[in-house]
Amino acid sequence: MTARRASAAFYLAGYAVECALKAYIAKSTSQHEFPPSPEFVREYVWTHNLRRLLAGAGLDQKLRNDAPPDSALDANWAIALLWSEAARYQTITLEQAQDLYAAITDPNHGVLAWIHQSWWPRRFELAPVCYNNSTGTAFAWGRRFGFTIAKPTIGVC
Repeated sequence: MTARRASAAFYLAGYAVECALKAYIAKSTSQHEFPPSPEFVREYVWTHNLRRLLAGAGLDQKLRNDAPPDSALDANWAIALLWSEAARYQTITLEQAQDLYAAITDPNHGVLAWIHQSWWPRRFELAPVCYNNSTGTAFAWGRRFGFTIAKPTIGVC
């Protein structure tokens, strides 16, 4: 924005939110679970629509719980949800770009901070593990938010 390229800054800032939500979806999907279904991918992954990505990440209800009406997080998400990939064809004011940037980067109530705090506390969830003796690999059934298994200790296939 210092180069007075407000439209470009707005457009790219929105993609940061899109990428964060898509990363959340990818991280919550185990290697052999993707794609869950072609319909899911078409509706919730191959999109630039932030509302659909929120739903695809399973975060829409969490957002409603965490961002009551008139809260700072609610206001920041309202600004972020104004973004679409069609912004590349629009003339955006410096104020609009600054508002979006502030909404997504606020360290306490920002969109990216909320996605990050929604993601990281869950990354160490454990799931039943099965160790395959013939291949020496470990699998986690129903695993979400992948983790590394140094030595599987639960069950043997």
